[in-house]
Amino acid sequence: MPLSVEKVERAFGGVRALDGVTFTVGEGEVHGLIGPNGAGKTTLLNVVSGLLRPSGGTIRLGEHRIDGRPAHQIAAAGNVIVGEHLVRKAPLWRRMLLLPAARAEEKAALDAALLVLARVGLRERAFDTASALSYGEQRRVEIARALARSPRVLLLDEPTAGMNAAEVAAVEKLIREVAAEGRSVLLVEHNVRLVMEVSDRITVLNFGRLPGSRYVSDPPLLEVRDLEVAYGHVQAVRGISLSVRKGQIVTLIGPNGAGKSSTLNAIAGLLKPKRGAVLLEGRDLAGVPAHRAARDGIVLVPEGRAILQRMTVEENLRLAAEMLPARGERAQDKPASAPRVQDQIDEQLRNFPSLERRRALPAGQMSGGEQQMLAVARALLQKPRILLLDEPSMGLAPILVAQIFALLEQINGAGTTLLLVEQNARKALAVSDHAYVLERGTIAVSGPAADLARDPRVQAAYLGGDVAV
Repeated sequence: MPLSVEKVERAFGGVRALDGVTFTVGEGEVHGLIGPNGAGKTTLLNVVSGLLRPSGGTIRLGEHRIDGRPAHQIAAAGNVIVGEHLVRKAPLWRRMLLLPAARAEEKAALDAALLVLARVGLRERAFDTASALSYGEQRRVEIARALARSPRVLLLDEPTAGMNAAEVAAVEKLIREVAAEGRSVLLVEHNVRLVMEVSDRITVLNFGRLPGSRYVSDPPLLEVRDLEVAYGHVQAVRGISLSVRKGQIVTLIGPNGAGKSSTLNAIAGLLKPKRGAVLLEGRDLAGVPAHRAARDGIVLVPEGRAILQRMTVEENLRLAAEMLPARGERAQDKPASAPRVQDQIDEQLRNFPSLERRRALPAGQMSGGEQQMLAVARALLQKPRILLLDEPSMGLAPILVAQIFALLEQINGAGTTLLLVEQNARKALAVSDHAYVLERGTIAVSGPAADLARDPRVQAAYLGGDVAV
């Protein structure tokens, strides 16, 4: 076990900041440490790294006890913390030379510094001074300096503080890469979404004690990593990453041309991404054709509904039920039996009473809201693991918009996971668990939907609010 903490205590006078903390971090494991302000998280990292001496307990790095040893010895042994001060007037590559791991001739040291700066996206700033960097960039330099020591265990104390969404996504990717190399990571981070996404195990610290620790047993149902979509020389989606957990409603909002529909179409297989991964329960489906993505469980209700206007409601549903083989069957297998198809159609018509009353009516003669319901019912016939909806309220009267969002909540309540692109940001955020704001093909802001609904920037841009100046 690379890192073992057992019954560690730390007191400041009569205040007990750590009270019998015990946990382990396995090889290649990302271990998240969360808790309220003042819980003792940073104190714990400082004790583990040797910046503070414990009042009691033991800490082992591998087989060797390190509790009470000075910080430079613990760092040399392979336990490195991110959070030290930078030499603000030194060029970044010379800042790397201050590390024990980089003591070599200047040319070799420069090459090593450039490599590690490239890992955090700052190679082009190598000859700038730290004082010329933004706060988020300075944090990335701290991470680079820690990685230059080739640590066995990387201790990260609020690594994304002060970073924008793109920088946070880059750090998330970097943490995954570090763990994939077999290094262990102990992560203290206020961004709970990030902790949940990257951690193998999470420990909760409260008033210096551990109310609980658990393995993260609920990985994302859908995970998109570093997705890029281009139309010729036009880059529509620029390396976005997002995730949707089972049972969630997640929404993508943003201005026209931000890349929202392109993202959805790439996930659904209608567009082949330039690069990136689309993982459904860990299986990469990036670039597979739409019919295969649908058969595997990614089903799209496209913008504009795409129903067959001259066919009746029932005929639209029947066509969908007959064309798609049951999950796990091959396209060349025997088509679904007529009784099974009819049972599936009848089930959807029972779920949508207004469609039941119009089952013999040509779809083009229905209202826009009813046509949208038909498009959703047709998609549900395919038993999606995740249902993608592109602008489901587009062109509808306010009363129908309310009906559509009530329908989405009903579908989600019945167990269907939803990923939604929607211009009506207020309605979308009201029904969603999590949201991403896309701008110019990148994620500008992300977080719990309720938090974004209160964010002054989101309010001003998408909800009709004002930002105080």
